Amino acid sequence: AAGCEEKTKTSADAPIPVRVQTVEGHALSSELRYSATIEPDKSVNLAFQVSGYVTSILQKVGADGKSRDLQTGDVVTDGTVLAVVDETPYRDKVAGARAQLAEARAKQGKADADYKRASILFKQASMTAPEFDTYKKEYQTAQAAVAGATAQLNAAEEDLRHCRLTAPRAGTILQRNIEVGGLASPGL
Repeated sequence: AAGCEEKTKTSADAPIPVRVQTVEGHALSSELRYSATIEPDKSVNLAFQVSGYVTSILQKVGADGKSRDLQTGDVVTDGTVLAVVDETPYRDKVAGARAQLAEARAKQGKADADYKRASILFKQASMTAPEFDTYKKEYQTAQAAVAGATAQLNAAEEDLRHCRLTAPRAGTILQRNIEVGGLASPGL
């Protein structure tokens, strides 16, 4: 029975004023954002071919204007030296190989002169065949020693060149796994 009563209008039931606006379309922002994983077209894993302690990493200027080690996202050019391992033991190997080559060449010079004299004496029948064979063998041994020492020098110089890790092409650094003072091993 109470719900059937007629209510009287009060000031609280008066209409509320509102503002009306026409709906308009807005152009989308030219700046769209998407989530994605970006994979490089070509990726090259770089590693030292020799072992040693890392003495330096390429320095780049950071956003604050200070130098910092090369890091993910940095762009490098072809042939840039990215990192260096301690060259001291490899320079010592080159010096030792050069000394061995000089010694082998000196022995080759003596063996060459002895062989030439022995050849003349053997042709004149002033030397026996076994004696001549001894000089010939010493000459051939000296030639082989020079070839071996040359190969050792070439290998030592190649190892010295590999103390520097260089970028094989221009690109962006995706990951760096070494630190100054860390031990680098071939393939790491």
